Amino acid sequence: MGRAKRVVGPQGDWSFEYDPLHPERQKAAVEPDQQLRQFQEAFDRQLEKGYDHVNVVGHPTCWVVSEWWGWYEATIPFRITEEHGPVGYYPHDRQWRKTAMRTAADSEAHFEWTRRAAEWLASRDDIEVMKLADYYARHEEPHGQWLTLAQVQQMARDLTQRFDALKVGDTTVSTADALFLLATLGEHVMRHNKLPEKLQIRRTLGPVEAVPELAEPVTYRRADYLIAARSVYAYIMAHNRTPHAVRAHAVDA
Repeated sequence: MGRAKRVVGPQGDWSFEYDPLHPERQKAAVEPDQQLRQFQEAFDRQLEKGYDHVNVVGHPTCWVVSEWWGWYEATIPFRITEEHGPVGYYPHDRQWRKTAMRTAADSEAHFEWTRRAAEWLASRDDIEVMKLADYYARHEEPHGQWLTLAQVQQMARDLTQRFDALKVGDTTVSTADALFLLATLGEHVMRHNKLPEKLQIRRTLGPVEAVPELAEPVTYRRADYLIAARSVYAYIMAHNRTPHAVRAHAVDA
């Protein structure tokens, strides 16, 4: 489950972005037919990729409230991407003013195309529409599951061929789950100087920070991997999510 992939948003073109230097700018009017068509095309594209589930995820305040502040970008002192201008200091206005409000007609138009999208999904016979709580209840598994060393080793081989969620034994692990298992393996070897017979699954979130792209491949020696594994293990145990980057230490074994 994630927002980065296998996701179709019900927010349409209604953007949360707000430029404090131009608070008078009006949002574009909602066109229900256009928004519905874009939603349908985005949903079908997900099915064409062969995914067995698609998440419809959005922020309810995008149509519940008429005022929506751009708190992702406008409340931090530096731009982190070039999407809204050059990376660097964000030129905050010294006198904050309210943004232009969304009209009642726009809210009604958003409700209209959202209702039509829900009816369109419910009318299809090639998909099953479920609430998230029901989906989790159907796939609920016992807590504290364990994998054998052989299963983890096979998982690592499969991961090099397909960097995605993997079927392991009677369960499925995400890439974040898999990374924690491998980090736990390294931690166990460093702490006990031997391989474990089995490893426990810990359901783990992925990184929330932007993941850097490497200009060239990084080669790890076994000793370097074990040090990195300990760093990842400690980070996940502290934050319950994977780090976005790990420093490539070179150590003498």
